[in-house]
Amino acid sequence: ITVADADLYKGASFLITPTGETDKDALEYIKYIAKKVGFENIVITTDKNHDKMITYTSQLPHIMSVAYVLQDSHSKCDGYYAGSFKDMTRVADINSALWTQLFKNNKDTLTKQIDEYVKSLELIKRYINSDGDELKELLAKSKKLKEWQDENYKY
Repeated sequence: ITVADADLYKGASFLITPTGETDKDALEYIKYIAKKVGFENIVITTDKNHDKMITYTSQLPHIMSVAYVLQDSHSKCDGYYAGSFKDMTRVADINSALWTQLFKNNKDTLTKQIDEYVKSLELIKRYINSDGDELKELLAKSKKLKEWQDENYKY
């Protein structure tokens, strides 16, 4: 209790995946409880959409972080890191047994997300090596998407 935090769920999302058999009163009650303990964003979704979105918002960032720290440069960067390095490596501190199971359970969706991410990296690499303004335009597009996210998403 000494580390209890009344704001633990402030701004957090509470995801509910009801089925066709879910009692409507029970669903309303769980939404009520979630709001009472501080969740601000209640999301009602299907189990398939939940898995797809969690793949993108949680599993893929873990994969990216793991891949990042597995690069040879990681062991040689002492003194060269700052905020972005810490941001990128934080989730590589991973429970390997748990995350192996999560990745395996969602392997089809996760594999598709990895393929899409690799395509994005390939595009960025191609634009870095081009003479045109494609990279600048792509970075500007990314900035706009992030600004839109910050304005529209409830964290």
